[in-house]
Amino acid sequence: MAHATSVKQELRRLIEEMTEEEAMDLLDFINLYNEPDVLSPEEEAAVAEGKAQIERGEYITGEELMRELGFPDEPRGEAIRRR
Repeated sequence: MAHATSVKQELRRLIEEMTEEEAMDLLDFINLYNEPDVLSPEEEAAVAEGKAQIERGEYITGEELMRELGFPDEPRGEAIRRR
């Protein structure tokens, strides 16, 4: 448990060195992380429309998108292995 205490102590030290603005940004980030994702009615409607489009077959695959954007056809993962 000593490790957890030292982590908390380090966080306290860092927070004490922050400006008020930096502390507010950190608090906003923490609150954002802890809030459940809630969609607005407009976002829920957009998701529903997207699902309906998929059900109607109105979509393209990732491979089709890559070709449409001009990327060469490669076996999946080939470009990554060459790097």
